[in-house]
Amino acid sequence: MKRQAQLLDSATQKLTIPWDIISYRYVYTSFLLDLGFTQDQLDNCYANGTFNPKVLDKFVPGAQYTKYSFMSTTAVKNGAMIKRPIELRIRVKRGAKAAFVEPYSWVPSELELLFPRGSQLEVIGAYLSDDDKKLNIEVKLKSSD
Repeated sequence: MKRQAQLLDSATQKLTIPWDIISYRYVYTSFLLDLGFTQDQLDNCYANGTFNPKVLDKFVPGAQYTKYSFMSTTAVKNGAMIKRPIELRIRVKRGAKAAFVEPYSWVPSELELLFPRGSQLEVIGAYLSDDDKKLNIEVKLKSSD
């Protein structure tokens, strides 16, 4: 397992994205705790599969998040794990470090991009789907070194 992690570290540090792209990551509501929400705030903003629209008031543009493990994303909207209630729409600038791992993926149609450990995201804003069942968080990849 350690050898596999070393190989992934090497791949994600050597390869770069050749153009500006949007990448997607679908996560559970516990992700909001990583953005600084309290458990009480989380409990009050999501119940029975629906978000309270007041959740949007809690987002602070510029809030930072660091993913300490590798960060798996998809280049296709709704490409993977779409049943999760939060969609991260990640703006990635040309030159960002990431490995395109589609040839090695269990599900090649996901067009998976793997970002290095320690990648940082910065919140731009958030909005809800029309039925309040999906929270969409717009972020930018701040660094991937």
